[in-house]
Amino acid sequence: MNKKTKKIILVTILTILMVVIFGIKQITFAAFADYDDETAEKETQNLIEKQEEEQENVVGKSTNNYLSQLSVQGYKISPEFDKQTQDYNIEGEVDTDKIKIEAIQEDSRAKVSGEGEVELKAGENKIRIDVTAENGTVRTYFINVNRQGKIEETNNTNEEIENTYNLDSIQSSTTNKQTNTSSNEVTKPIIIIIAIIVILVIVAIFMKSSKNKK
Repeated sequence: MNKKTKKIILVTILTILMVVIFGIKQITFAAFADYDDETAEKETQNLIEKQEEEQENVVGKSTNNYLSQLSVQGYKISPEFDKQTQDYNIEGEVDTDKIKIEAIQEDSRAKVSGEGEVELKAGENKIRIDVTAENGTVRTYFINVNRQGKIEETNNTNEEIENTYNLDSIQSSTTNKQTNTSSNEVTKPIIIIIAIIVILVIVAIFMKSSKNKK
């Protein structure tokens, strides 16, 4: 092998080595490539604009999210209604499958949800009544009702098992995706490192062979 051929081979190997090193730099800084000063400034500006918009929507609007009246038709609630109290109970057991809740907001600009006719299941029921003020803030009242009747434990158990199974499936799927992504991120640098080592070994062998011939 003449000197010219050796020189060409050496230059080729060094070129490959430079390309590999450049590839490592690209991977290392890929996560930061899209997050430059301009991007950070835009995100900050968008956050400021969003906060200003939320403040504009709130200013001048009523914050009153109280009820002026809460009752259950045909039943007595305990304790006696007070707008500051948010948790109530119906005294004794209820023997019907439906009750009618009457809830009136203190401020006419507020909105009430959860009132009206409500279906009951056997056993304990926790009924929720939300009062949303004009500015969007929410106050929640609860009425606890104990309905007579046998609780269908079997159906509840089956539902819980099914929900648990679905949750486990979702978590398993998410974990597998995360594992595959992490594996891909780790594999790329390893392949590049192996390539560099192979090239360095080839260069070392080549240099040693050249010295021995001399």
